Amino acid sequence: MLFTIPSKKVFQSFLVFLSLIGVTIILNPWSNIDILLLLITVLIASYVFLQEKLLLVFLLIRPTLDHWRDYPLITYHGTTINLNSTLSILLLIWCIFIVLRYHVRLKNHIFTLSAFLLSIVTLLSTLYSVEPLTSLIESLKLFNIFFLFIAGYILIKAEKISLKEMIFTTLLSACVPILVGLYQLVTGTGLTTDDVHGRILGTLAHPNVFAFLVLWLLFFYVQFTHITQEYRSSKRFQHILGAFLFLLLLFTYTRAALLGFLIFLGVIGMIQYRKAFLLCTGTLVLLYGLFFPINAFIRNYTPYDLQDIGIISRLTQRNEDADSISWRSSVTRESIPIALKKPLLGYGYGTFPVVWENYRGDEHLWDSGIEAHDDYLRLFIEVGGLGLFLYVTFILSFLLFVGKNITKEPKEKYILVGWAVTFALLSLSDNMLHHTPVMWPMWTLWGAMIASYYKEKIFDWSPENIRESK
Repeated sequence: MLFTIPSKKVFQSFLVFLSLIGVTIILNPWSNIDILLLLITVLIASYVFLQEKLLLVFLLIRPTLDHWRDYPLITYHGTTINLNSTLSILLLIWCIFIVLRYHVRLKNHIFTLSAFLLSIVTLLSTLYSVEPLTSLIESLKLFNIFFLFIAGYILIKAEKISLKEMIFTTLLSACVPILVGLYQLVTGTGLTTDDVHGRILGTLAHPNVFAFLVLWLLFFYVQFTHITQEYRSSKRFQHILGAFLFLLLLFTYTRAALLGFLIFLGVIGMIQYRKAFLLCTGTLVLLYGLFFPINAFIRNYTPYDLQDIGIISRLTQRNEDADSISWRSSVTRESIPIALKKPLLGYGYGTFPVVWENYRGDEHLWDSGIEAHDDYLRLFIEVGGLGLFLYVTFILSFLLFVGKNITKEPKEKYILVGWAVTFALLSLSDNMLHHTPVMWPMWTLWGAMIASYYKEKIFDWSPENIRESK
């Protein structure tokens, strides 16, 4: 049941609270304070009626609300807090409340400790950052995903939310972005970047973010239809669904997401289907190798060129004026000397665009993008060697944790292993931690999956508190 009927005492207290807030809003002359009070009231009201299932609401609305991400809600002394930032702050408040309610304590797992320390380092970087407000906002976003991981874990262990409910919510949250993406595909109103036209992005900020959302859906598709076979339907419908998701991924023109899907399939293949994996890998290499002589033959003897097709061109051709691979390589070469000027603590979390814009060379003076497109490089510049060390420690220790007993049952854990490896590798080519619409469900589900699939505890809490709250 989604809604919880509060007790008479709680309901009466809530009505008194509403009355006080209403009077305050009427008498208060400052609109910013009114908006803040109203948002806090909505958060409290939602918790009264939804309890811990309020987490599902946050996950459900996040991808759709990203369409209005720049809508200003609160302005104070020239500083504007937009819709996304407000939602993140409300979620963080709620997550901290959940952690305190369940008396959560970290255990001595390396990946939890390193993630917590990294969050602290990013927050402390506000004190010396070249852009303190930016560092504060971005560090709060990192705290968000860390606390979502804890909340996902605890609420599964406490049996307040089921893993199926979280997965279903994630799937449901993608419906509106996908419908908008289909509209953009049909009408040709997607985003144009460099030499690529009509990239679909749904309700999200960039085609890459939409691509990663679809990529997560493909992970679930492979898991439920081919590995655990929990999804019962006709094979024909399964094939149509898989083809539909893959086509959506193609029309984002995001090569990193396509590579991520191959990495995921490769990890699953190496675990369970090694012969099929080697056969498919060999086939892909052969097809890619044959494409160029076949296309050369077609181009020489017919008026057609397969590379005139946008998707094929994106996958097989490197544009000299917009070559993302050489561009990333060049950014890395130029960024390392910048990072070495402040090697220990960096310039402040979230400040890469500012630092890069100030220090970049003439080669990149007119670049349209000023992001690192590499989380490891970005962290090295923003929080120095200390922050990079903590993040790499987290990634490696988390991979080791989820990889334990990888070949044993249950097969349900395969998605987590493949997902974690894919994320670690994709972080070399994109700013994954910045993509909050896909980071929120990912980290929540990771915490929930560890709670479901692993007997070993990674957090401690008060069992008495859980019994009282049931």
